Amino acid sequence: MARSGQNRRIAQLEDEVESVKGVMRDNVERVLERDERLHLLEDRAINLSTEARQFKTNAKTLQRTMWWKNTKFKVILVLVVLLILGAVGGIVYWQVTKK
Repeated sequence: MARSGQNRRIAQLEDEVESVKGVMRDNVERVLERDERLHLLEDRAINLSTEARQFKTNAKTLQRTMWWKNTKFKVILVLVVLLILGAVGGIVYWQVTKK
């Protein structure tokens, strides 16, 4: 009788051990999946950082290009206005001195 109680107790402990082993396998599997997701996230973060740096560089280049275009336009506009004023002034001077 004592032996059968011991056998039952051993069987019960073996069942508990198997249950714990199953839980541990699940935990290890979850940790491995989490590790994989973390690596993917890290790769995406690195790519995002690289793209952000490239975007910043391109934005600065575009800003400089647009500044130069704007400056050239302003210089040309001032020269044209001066040319027109000079022509008008010359015509007025010529008309005044002609009399």
